[in-house]
Amino acid sequence: ALEAYGTFDRLGDTGTPGENRAHFGDFNQHRAGAIVYYTFFPDEGGAPSQPAKGAREAVTLSDDANNEDKELSVAIGTGVLFGLNENTPDLTYKLSVEVEY
Repeated sequence: ALEAYGTFDRLGDTGTPGENRAHFGDFNQHRAGAIVYYTFFPDEGGAPSQPAKGAREAVTLSDDANNEDKELSVAIGTGVLFGLNENTPDLTYKLSVEVEY
């Protein structure tokens, strides 16, 4: 995926940062780069459709709101974002982990 972070009201050194942003030094920063995501389902584990005798069955979680069974999924994202102006570090590394159940 291509991702970009920044605020549109401050592109081209426009707008004024809030007092808190000025203290933390993260105003007027813009970055963009490529991020790779990988999603896997721990329940499946590459097991055959019929579990072997004594094998653990896949875990499914029930959503009480609409009684649908949902699988557990984990998504990991990593990549490098490049600074687009002089106020932004040259490189920012991103690592994200999402667990959906």
